Amino acid sequence: MKPELIAACQMFLAPTTVLFAALGLAKTEGLKAGVSAVGLSIAVVWFIVVMWWPNLTGLERYATIALATLSGAIWVLSFLIHGLTSVGEKKRLPNFMQPDERP
Repeated sequence: MKPELIAACQMFLAPTTVLFAALGLAKTEGLKAGVSAVGLSIAVVWFIVVMWWPNLTGLERYATIALATLSGAIWVLSFLIHGLTSVGEKKRLPNFMQPDERP
């Protein structure tokens, strides 16, 4: 892989790692949904950068698209779960996605 591309991927992976930690430390569902929305926006920007990056080989393009897509999918899922939970719509989530009711 090109060193510039590796540096670009690290530029997006570092804030994503920090946001995963922030997601774990957030106290309210609304804050978790907000952190997830920021993570999703970072994944979308990463995807767009890769799509417009000139002179990438097929392997480089597919690998970085896979990383951006995987990151985006995780943030979408997190945003949906915490967003619906924060507005009191837990019943709209499938049973396996509903948070525990324990205090």
